[in-house]
Amino acid sequence: PALAEQDFQAFSTFLGALYSYNADYFAPAKVGSYARQPVANILNGFKQQGFHGVGQTSWGPTGFVLLPSRAAAIQMQADLLQRYANDPHLSFIVTAAINHPARIDTKYGNEA
Repeated sequence: PALAEQDFQAFSTFLGALYSYNADYFAPAKVGSYARQPVANILNGFKQQGFHGVGQTSWGPTGFVLLPSRAAAIQMQADLLQRYANDPHLSFIVTAAINHPARIDTKYGNEA
């Protein structure tokens, strides 16, 4: 309901809790909640700063944090790029949800 009601805080809290539960469940198989220590450090830092929509995609190593606006995301990206400029294994992108149903394209092969 939080997503439909456009309640960013409630949605972020729910999504973060869901990913935390999944991370804890699979932690024994992954030897920890996150795939890589640098990603874990960044995500735990987000949590310490009060961000709630924090997690890792599937088995990683991609982490994410939900932010309330594109402007906030671009600012966070700039900060992270500067802070981790010396680590060639880390990259930071801004993306957005796809707000439409799936589309199936039946064309396959030799498009001209």
